[in-house]
Amino acid sequence: VGDGEVGALARELEAMRARLVELDRRHRQDERLATLGLFTATIAHEVRNPLSAVRLTVQLAARAPGADARLAPLTDELDRLDLTVDELLGFARGMNVERQPCDLAVVAADVLRLLRRQADHAGIALALVPAPASAAPVQADPRRLRQLLLNLLLNALQARRDGRAASRVAVELAADGFAVADDGPGVDPALVPRLFDAFTSDRVGGTGLGLNLARAIAEAHGATLAYEPGNPGARFVLRGLVAAVPVVSD
Repeated sequence: VGDGEVGALARELEAMRARLVELDRRHRQDERLATLGLFTATIAHEVRNPLSAVRLTVQLAARAPGADARLAPLTDELDRLDLTVDELLGFARGMNVERQPCDLAVVAADVLRLLRRQADHAGIALALVPAPASAAPVQADPRRLRQLLLNLLLNALQARRDGRAASRVAVELAADGFAVADDGPGVDPALVPRLFDAFTSDRVGGTGLGLNLARAIAEAHGATLAYEPGNPGARFVLRGLVAAVPVVSD
């Protein structure tokens, strides 16, 4: 509309319209998150007690002499459910973390063990790339980091686009975090600007909450979670975890 006062006014009005649209979108999202928070807190509360009872029963049965070997995989699946319940409670109550010295290699090994059968069934190879030998434990909440890593790995294992899926997913450990890299279809470029927003997903049946919760866990630790396009595939990188301070005895 030109470069004069009318043109400047038109551009300002368009910028205002865009801001109002964005504010309306965020307001609607906040309303949905509040409703979902109440719902998830109720579900998590109702599930936790019977889940704990089932888990204890299975663990005791697995430790009994002559126990059925098929109970071990069942224990792993119950561990996954327990992590999911904790994640729901974290979403509903806020992402609190309880920091302690945490070995990222142990966290990664635990999560890879829980997902090994799912990956094998999908024909996807899981790999663990160790951190440098000098890497020290970090000060973090190991349970929350397991939830974060579980969400990133599930995202990589379940990603499908244009008939393509990953054949390999790797967890790459670093001194201050880790990355999850895959050789799958990558993220649709149109989705990238709002990739970590709640309810953002292009996967059939996806809730669009996994990456949102993963970033919330990272930020609760004072760290960052970022997406990097792969060639091919996708790479999600957690950076900024603080090294644990060694305890010096007198």
